[in-house]
Amino acid sequence: MSKITIKEDRDFLEAQRKPGRQGKMGGMDRAWVEKETRTQQRRDDDGSRAAQESQAFAERQATVELESSTSSSSPEEQDVIASPPPKRSRRAPSQKKIISPQVSAALDRTNISDRKAAHVLLPFAEELGANTRELSLSASTINRQRKRHRQEKAAELKEKFAPDVPLTLHWDGKLMPSLTNEGVVDRLPILVSGEGVEKILAVPITDGKAEPTANTIHSVISEWAISDRIRALCFDTTATNTGSKGGVCVRLQQSLGRDLLYLACRHHMLEILLGTVFSALIPETSQSPDIAAFVRFREFWPYVEQDQYRTANEELKEDWVDDILKLCQGYLRKDHPRDDYRELLELAVVFLGGIPHGRKKIFFHKPGAVHRARRMARAIYALKMWIFAPQFVEYQKQRPSSSRAVKAAVPPKLDEFCIFIVRYYIRAWFSAACSANAPRNDLDIYKALAKETNKAIRESGLKALGRHMWYLSEVTVGLALFDDEMPLEEKRNVVANLRSMEGSEEPPPKVCVEEADLDNKTVASFVTKNTDKFLDLLDIDKGFLDVDPAMWGTNPMYQAWARRVRGLLVTNDAAERGVALVQDFTKNPRAKSEDQLQCLLQVVEDHRKMYPTAKKYGHCAT
Repeated sequence: MSKITIKEDRDFLEAQRKPGRQGKMGGMDRAWVEKETRTQQRRDDDGSRAAQESQAFAERQATVELESSTSSSSPEEQDVIASPPPKRSRRAPSQKKIISPQVSAALDRTNISDRKAAHVLLPFAEELGANTRELSLSASTINRQRKRHRQEKAAELKEKFAPDVPLTLHWDGKLMPSLTNEGVVDRLPILVSGEGVEKILAVPITDGKAEPTANTIHSVISEWAISDRIRALCFDTTATNTGSKGGVCVRLQQSLGRDLLYLACRHHMLEILLGTVFSALIPETSQSPDIAAFVRFREFWPYVEQDQYRTANEELKEDWVDDILKLCQGYLRKDHPRDDYRELLELAVVFLGGIPHGRKKIFFHKPGAVHRARRMARAIYALKMWIFAPQFVEYQKQRPSSSRAVKAAVPPKLDEFCIFIVRYYIRAWFSAACSANAPRNDLDIYKALAKETNKAIRESGLKALGRHMWYLSEVTVGLALFDDEMPLEEKRNVVANLRSMEGSEEPPPKVCVEEADLDNKTVASFVTKNTDKFLDLLDIDKGFLDVDPAMWGTNPMYQAWARRVRGLLVTNDAAERGVALVQDFTKNPRAKSEDQLQCLLQVVEDHRKMYPTAKKYGHCAT
């Protein structure tokens, strides 16, 4: 008894030794008996089948022996033995996998989760008459197949990407949610563009500083083996990018070991111009991220009567009004990448007393974001607020503390800001993407603002533009050689100065324009022998310079180089599209790792290029 250490066992033994044992035998375990009966039945059936197969095998072997001749059988015939019967396989039939690369890419593009894909594909397959038992469509299988197809497609795209034209490098940092939704990270979309080329390379995470940003960009273009094709940089004009000693642009030039063409984002430049003039005319003391006057106007919008609007056609009788009205109507006949571009044009037309092209009835969109970072919103809100100012003032009178509210309802110089928008900003914004016209357009708007009688607009506008004369630098001004709208005589002067005018030993990436001598300045005034570097950077043969500019329009060589120059992207909209693409796939991420996210972006970009619309003929054509 002392050797039993478990108390329960010791108590049981003591109970059994006592007279009149405790407990009793239980009844028969019916479930166990039935299970054992079924097991024994299966064994008997297997044994019976085995006996039948053995008997059949013996009979076949006896038949072979009787048919064989004992006197004349050859050694080869004696070696013939009847093969045993094949064993029955219990393996389940293989299932067909229908998540092809095309299906996987479509699921990725539409951002459908694996579980939702299973819910959609199973009934769809049944409707097509497929036996769903033969299809491998579980969520886990779909997940594995999608990961594999992403990796294979991304590797294929990287291997095949080998452009033979000069490329422009784009990047733009943006704070976005992390893949785990635990805070935000600073992502850096990196893209390249060129003549017929636009490709996203990667969207890595950085800390937003110049040195790690430059190192990351250089690492990405080296990984894609396109370092030798990079000839230009397109960037937002922030201090991080443009610093003269340690900016991203300078560091990239040092890493690549050569000079590059600076193509500052022209939309970013004009957004700065708009914001500077707005602050000069309508200063705000609030530190709120939203513009207070526009917030009040947005609150008023549900009560607006859209047919009760006003225009400025009775107040504006100047010559430029008809020109701007025709310009806006012409732009409205074209397609625009964003709805707010079209809305700005329509508001400008209404402001000047016209009816927007394509509209039978004037319609006003609901006001959108009012964040200070959205500089385009300043133009849209200002025009809309002026058009409905009388109604807005009446609305403010009905609110508590009406005297204070009415006083703050409409900024006093709102009309001056609206005139700046329609007179200067519209033309500059919608011509900004034309690379060849950039030098002439910048000089024209600078001269126009210098003659502006409104002191606040003139001084603030010249100050903003004066810091961004990137396209009149000695090298970048070479774009003007391919400006079809430049007068013939001035183009001849450009060629003459390119051959004879001495330039700086180290030409800066941007210039300072003095107002004193502005009237005598032309685009040719900024051209020097250093402009020759522009042609070298883009691998342009200089033979066309020996031909008179009057003949360039019929010169095949010149036309070929002109297509290359006009293919340069001088706005950073490509990087913004990259930002939008990443934001679409990080809000509700389907890729849970960085590698999978990078592969997914490659697949989605490629699928969007192949199938830009959801129309049937587009898919059938491929």
